[in-house]
Amino acid sequence: MVAKIDDLEKIICRDCKSVLVDVLKNKDIGFEKERIRPQRDLFWLNGNNISRASAGERAYHVIPFLPLSNGITYWLAVGVQVDIIKGVYKFRDASILIFEGTALDESKTPILRAEWGLSENGLHAQPHWHVYPSYINKEITPFIDSSKVETSIFTPEQTTEDDSDTTHFLSKFHFAMEARWHLNNREHVIEFTESGLVNWLRGCLEYTKSQLSYMMKE
Repeated sequence: MVAKIDDLEKIICRDCKSVLVDVLKNKDIGFEKERIRPQRDLFWLNGNNISRASAGERAYHVIPFLPLSNGITYWLAVGVQVDIIKGVYKFRDASILIFEGTALDESKTPILRAEWGLSENGLHAQPHWHVYPSYINKEITPFIDSSKVETSIFTPEQTTEDDSDTTHFLSKFHFAMEARWHLNNREHVIEFTESGLVNWLRGCLEYTKSQLSYMMKE
């Protein structure tokens, strides 16, 4: 299926923006276009009260997503990539990233990344989640009694940022966000549609926000 976008301004700059305004309760936001290749544009969420964060080797503009009681905030980055082929816009992928940290700290901890992209071979579920090893190391490792664990990917010695093998292993795993396995169907790839992108963005953001709120409860 060709992932053609008939009206780019409507889908991204109006419909997707409307979803974000509603979820974030922030009217002073929008998408900023960046030409990253001769035939590829990247639309990143931008607006007031932005901060910066990094994941891997990439830097992001992030918007406050959900405040924590201890002064730390969950931050949000959203991006949509499109290819331009013979004057036609075609969807490439969409990303939602969640970070944890303070506004002035650019080394915020990346937590989750949700992605929906084109699937060339059906190997990876679309859409899917990624969990950042740095967050697992920070939040989960302190609660594990390493004396009772013979081999674990969560042990401090194996989950440091310098351990490329463990980081590479965890970051490569694509956690399926939607699948039809319960119907005795191996299908786990949802094809792109314009309305589907807008609905996915809203559902994913609302669900993520509710789950982060649930995590904050004592």
